[in-house]
Amino acid sequence: MKYFFILFTLLLTEFTFAQTDPETKFINENFKNGEQAMLERKYRVALQSFQKVLKIKPRFIPALRASGTCYELLGDHEKALSSYFNVLSQDPYFSRLLYYDIGRTYYRLGQYHNALDYFSQFIGLQKLDNQHFGLAVERELPQEQEYLQDIYQNILACQISIDSIQYLNIMEVINIGPAINTKSDEYFPFVANDNSLLFCTRRKGEERDEDLFVSVASQSHWQTASPVAGFNSGNNEGMGTFVRNGRQMYFTACEREKVMGTCDIWEAKVEGKKVTKISVPDGINSDKWESQACISCDGNIIYFASNREGGMGGTDIWRCKKLASGAWSEPENLGPSINTAQDEEAPFITNDGKMLYFSSTGHFGLGEEDIYFSRLQNNGFWSKARNLGQPVNTASRELGFFLSADGKTGYFASDRKGGYGGMDIYKFELSAQLAADPITFVEGVVIDADFRLPVVTTIKIPNRNPIQTDERGRFFICFPANQNLDVQVNHTGFRPYQNTFEIPFWENHNVFDITIQLRTPVKSLDSIEEKDVDSLKNNLITPPKPIVQPLIFTHGLYYGMNESELSSKHKNELDDFFKKVTTHVISKIEIIGFADYVGSDADNMKLSEERAKKVATFIKERELKVDNIYIDGQGEIGEEQDAEESRRVEIIIHATPK
Repeated sequence: MKYFFILFTLLLTEFTFAQTDPETKFINENFKNGEQAMLERKYRVALQSFQKVLKIKPRFIPALRASGTCYELLGDHEKALSSYFNVLSQDPYFSRLLYYDIGRTYYRLGQYHNALDYFSQFIGLQKLDNQHFGLAVERELPQEQEYLQDIYQNILACQISIDSIQYLNIMEVINIGPAINTKSDEYFPFVANDNSLLFCTRRKGEERDEDLFVSVASQSHWQTASPVAGFNSGNNEGMGTFVRNGRQMYFTACEREKVMGTCDIWEAKVEGKKVTKISVPDGINSDKWESQACISCDGNIIYFASNREGGMGGTDIWRCKKLASGAWSEPENLGPSINTAQDEEAPFITNDGKMLYFSSTGHFGLGEEDIYFSRLQNNGFWSKARNLGQPVNTASRELGFFLSADGKTGYFASDRKGGYGGMDIYKFELSAQLAADPITFVEGVVIDADFRLPVVTTIKIPNRNPIQTDERGRFFICFPANQNLDVQVNHTGFRPYQNTFEIPFWENHNVFDITIQLRTPVKSLDSIEEKDVDSLKNNLITPPKPIVQPLIFTHGLYYGMNESELSSKHKNELDDFFKKVTTHVISKIEIIGFADYVGSDADNMKLSEERAKKVATFIKERELKVDNIYIDGQGEIGEEQDAEESRRVEIIIHATPK
């Protein structure tokens, strides 16, 4: 960061007093300590040293200036401004650089008009001779030249941000709450089409691996997220992306057998909640890092981040297109409108394929990393990336945008102040200016009209690659709403099929179903031999069973400090709770223990696990018929929650009516 250059304008030799008394010696020693701590990037330590100086000498300008720099590096921009203005109030000609720093700080706070004012003052002060300024001005000249190279880009960024606020009209962002967010890092959200499941990546510390967690929605609230069963390993599992049919997932695998680089993108087939097949797609991965895949609505284009050769620097965003053969094309870099010499990552493509969201450290932004968007133009090129602006982006880090199936709600992660710790997941409602073209998720099935058997065949749709149905005769497309879908099927043994379906506007919480019935001109049921009729009847497609919505029952047990044993009250509560579900088939029980913030992390983790285990033992002793019991100890929740509320075990029962 460029802040480090200005540290040399603060060298103590410019401001040292003769050390003739203890007070002056104290000031000099603490200022030197602060300066050294800044060079070592220990900003809180440095700030403490400068504050010690200011307690003795509140108007000591070098310590005020250095304190402001520390606050800015720590992300406390309000206090940084206060320190900078304290300097100007005493000496408006102390430093030209200070006007640029104030402009940059105003920009980080989203006060773009004020930022423009101070950037302009910085330019205007260049007309004054150096003799008008303080002793450090000669040392500041190289840094001033660097700032002057950036100043007009910064002014343009302010103007764009002002336009974004007026144009994008995003009102507020909301933290989605402690059921998902913890003191660990949560990021890369993915929400099911019907908003019933939320997946995210969680990392409990820099030395811990990434795992995939999932939360179930119950009565419009998210339940406590738990690890995805059978998916996580001892290595990193990056967040996956689903084709909108919910049956194909792409995820990041690291340090596994068959991984070509540090991390690769893998594919998984999914039926219901079961992963049926994991494979490595050809043509996407290299011997470098590939991660954070995003698949287009119908699975025909995959976007991902990579540091492979041929990029523009750092990590870039690339894409591969699915060919008519089903293979992936050679990766294509998205070019300078998207990628910079620094890092671009976490792409997300809208259902219509025309708007790309991504995170970047290279485009001029509000903080460490911001979220941007770019539109695909009619000429096939991407427009210049545009910052989403406040309140989505802040002076902190924002990462991993995801848009709900209906195109109305955006999700992302941020480590801004006011969260539960680390990166948290937030949401906001998109304005009309960010809306993509409406797309309807269409799921079709091709069947033999006479015998109700699925037909594996090829679907032809104008201006699209042919689509192959799966073994159940299914196919899936994302189609513009309120338009006509023309379909052709030519399959041996059946009459040629052609039909036009009217595709309505659809919320996409579930798919819009169409059925293609192929008829044979050759045989009827009367002309088939009896033995063949029996064989066909055994394979008839039966009407689908009614969908039975799973039910979720929850109950919390609360404990005293350091307690883990089940009291008689606890046991009575559990008995009453399980009476409610005796008429249901229990598929899974989740037992999750928590502790308050008192005590060490290790002790709290052990205590939360003990609480969960004793509840599980009690349940097993009741000999309930359960397919799966999941036990987890989450340790302490954090100081944001009441201590008594934190000392608990949460029981979640997944069941269906008998």
